[in-house]
Amino acid sequence: MASSDGGRVDTGSSGGPLLPANATKFAAENKGGGFVAQPPAGSTCPVGAALYTVTIVTKAFTYHECVTGTMDRLEPFKWKDGQRTLTDPELASLTAAFGKVTVATRVICGADKPVLTLTVTTPAAETEYLDSFYSCQKKGIYVDNIDAVFAAFRLLPRP
Repeated sequence: MASSDGGRVDTGSSGGPLLPANATKFAAENKGGGFVAQPPAGSTCPVGAALYTVTIVTKAFTYHECVTGTMDRLEPFKWKDGQRTLTDPELASLTAAFGKVTVATRVICGADKPVLTLTVTTPAAETEYLDSFYSCQKKGIYVDNIDAVFAAFRLLPRP
């Protein structure tokens, strides 16, 4: 159910929105892992790893991504960093993606997906949400539909 707080959505199941109106920053991190091929020799990062961060008031977007070599030859994977300012529609697409994330109500135990987390910062606290794919580990607050946020970040143009 949409609210009037900048497009952020209340998930209902957590007692409040995952991205509340007073959020100052949010981040999504793919820590790598899961069932993936090993990167080529000389790589400095794990396949798929990335950290995306947005400071809401300034619309500052930073990224730290593990990028692959070219398609015609397998070069080592390396970190690529960048930053830019988001447009209003881009920020809206990210907050809409957060609106699809809900606190998990079931326990599952997967074994072949990268470790994904979301972090939301407010003036009062920083809260980390974990992918429900590994909810049997009982290490924190688990959420469903976390992939929607990562998909929205991947669609953003890079400088």
